[in-house]
Amino acid sequence: MRCLGAITRDRLGAVRASDAILREEFVNNGLEGKVWQYFTAIPDLRGVGVRDNRRADEWCVIIRAVNTVDTMTATIENVSSELLQKITAHITAEVPGVNRVLCGLTPKPTGTIEWEEAGRMSGGQHSGPASAGANGRNMSANESFNT
Repeated sequence: MRCLGAITRDRLGAVRASDAILREEFVNNGLEGKVWQYFTAIPDLRGVGVRDNRRADEWCVIIRAVNTVDTMTATIENVSSELLQKITAHITAEVPGVNRVLCGLTPKPTGTIEWEEAGRMSGGQHSGPASAGANGRNMSANESFNT
């Protein structure tokens, strides 16, 4: 799981909940084991939306699903539009503080498989996301944050 920017209980809860929904939907739709790595990330970005007939300033969640054979290159898994819409509806309805779902569609190269914040890797100090294994449980360096 990836929580970019400030780590707070509610943001970490949102990325955990959205990731659980993504995993559930991938299992239910036969994508578990077919996709090498999939996860959600919550960037330090809010979007304006509407919730309960009121303006809502809430977070965005990014979905990323990639396949690779060597981790030096990666292609984007072709997830159907129907499934993406279902996942989006599920996340925005059930995850407090999230009103927008985005998809990371950049292959590697030019993007990386992971979501990392620029500048977090310099000087040996890394507090951004940690790597995860093939189709394993994605974990960040911050996952042990007590909720």
